[in-house]
Amino acid sequence: MILPAPLRRSLPLLTGMVFACLLGLATPAAAQQACVTDLDCDDLVSCTVDTCVSLVCQHVATASLCDNGLFCDGAEVCDPILDCQAGTAPVTNDGVTCTVDSCDEVADTVVNTPTASLCDNGLFCDGAEVCDPLLDCQAGTAPVTNDGVTCTVDSCDEVADTVVNTPTPSLCDNGLFCVGAEVC
Repeated sequence: MILPAPLRRSLPLLTGMVFACLLGLATPAAAQQACVTDLDCDDLVSCTVDTCVSLVCQHVATASLCDNGLFCDGAEVCDPILDCQAGTAPVTNDGVTCTVDSCDEVADTVVNTPTASLCDNGLFCDGAEVCDPLLDCQAGTAPVTNDGVTCTVDSCDEVADTVVNTPTPSLCDNGLFCVGAEVC
């Protein structure tokens, strides 16, 4: 590109980004802002620290200036052009179906509370299911039906949600008529 004569004569006066802007190599927004004091450097972006260093403005993005003090909405960030930007909330879902997942703002932590009722299959005779915070729902332990008495028939009644030990005299019969009827 050939510069016009008046511009060529003033070439020594042109410096840095100003010269680049005139040649179309840079946009005015990319030009460094000249300054004398820090007050000359306000870029109107609330999360940048604006200072004058060697007569040139410096704008340093500082995320801590965006911090709203809340944990559960994530860590805010500073965009040097768009200003403070919302953070990404922490992931609360642990993938375990029997935990109640939440974010505790007071403790600044994610909470995954095991809740056995989320595992309940509605059956009594297979035992009460439990929630393992790592392994998810686990089968319950069936109630013990054997009462240790040989003349009872032991079972679990799903309708009544109870163990049944039914006396059965025929299980006691020794086959001798003369000794009488055995009872359970």
